[in-house]
Amino acid sequence: AAVCAANCGIGGEAVAASLRNNRWATVCASLRDAFGNACTAAGDCVHVATIEGLADVEQPQCVGRGEYTGRVRPRACGALALSVSARGAPIAGSPLRPQIESGPTLARKSFAEGDGWSARVASGKRLAFTVHALDSAGSAASGPSAEDDRFAVHITPRAHGHRHARTLRAVPVGGGRHLVEYELVWPGSYVLSATLKGAHIRGSPLDMVATEQHDASIGG
Repeated sequence: AAVCAANCGIGGEAVAASLRNNRWATVCASLRDAFGNACTAAGDCVHVATIEGLADVEQPQCVGRGEYTGRVRPRACGALALSVSARGAPIAGSPLRPQIESGPTLARKSFAEGDGWSARVASGKRLAFTVHALDSAGSAASGPSAEDDRFAVHITPRAHGHRHARTLRAVPVGGGRHLVEYELVWPGSYVLSATLKGAHIRGSPLDMVATEQHDASIGG
């Protein structure tokens, strides 16, 4: 019997409201005829295509009696739309529109940038830098998993025995970014570090020298 797309169904992990970036998710389809019976004809096939967003697709294969299973792997955070069709006709429930969230934040992928994250800075001046929280695919951290990100930032003086290390606050500002602001009153050598769950981000710890303001401006 001919496939009746309206009677077919879509299942698997990809029907969820949200998926993790760079993680495989199953896409399943059940082919049925106009009477609801399983379609087992040799020429039947299920096709999955990306119509919005970016994803790798492993096309569904028949696993028996009108049942098909494939996989998709989102490659970017944000919106994703997948069409699921049988013999060119959209299956009921298509397109799928999961929201793609980042995977867990990885310290080794995350990095910092800004005038306050430099080997040479000026003392007596307000400084700032931004920590960019990224997942394994290099996407900005987002979704529930990113809400628990807590970057520990410390600045420790060298050869300044009478001045103790300071903890700096990293404030989430959205888009996987965390803003850090501080000021060094005294010139000298310091070590600046940023960690996530005890693991250093890229470029941390950073050896830095704080100079008098007019010295720091010479040569940039």
